[in-house]
Amino acid sequence: MEYDAHLKMALMTGYSHFPDSTTGIDPTSDFLSNSFTQTDTDVLDIYTSIPFERANKNHEIIAGVMYHKKNEDNFSKSALSSIDTSSNSVFSWDSDVKEPSWNKKSRTEQAKKQQNKNLLI
Repeated sequence: MEYDAHLKMALMTGYSHFPDSTTGIDPTSDFLSNSFTQTDTDVLDIYTSIPFERANKNHEIIAGVMYHKKNEDNFSKSALSSIDTSSNSVFSWDSDVKEPSWNKKSRTEQAKKQQNKNLLI
């Protein structure tokens, strides 16, 4: 299974200030994020059940194998410009904000995970 995710986020009210309580305007954008994730996952599960009778009681042996491999590449872009939100009040915001210019994407993380399990019950 393969999938790609593309996320853009702007945090319009910072960590230490809030929009003006009368106008609802906050003229700053403290955090801009443009991130991409590319994921490739391979999964295999095989199980079998072997019922049997012993000493006039029913029993069952269950055996299985599980394999899971996941490769994930994370990329991000930093903003070259900020967002001007000086005319957007939180009371009447219509989400019409001009997107900033972005730097080229760079790899922020690359993860490879593999798990194998054998089961006998």
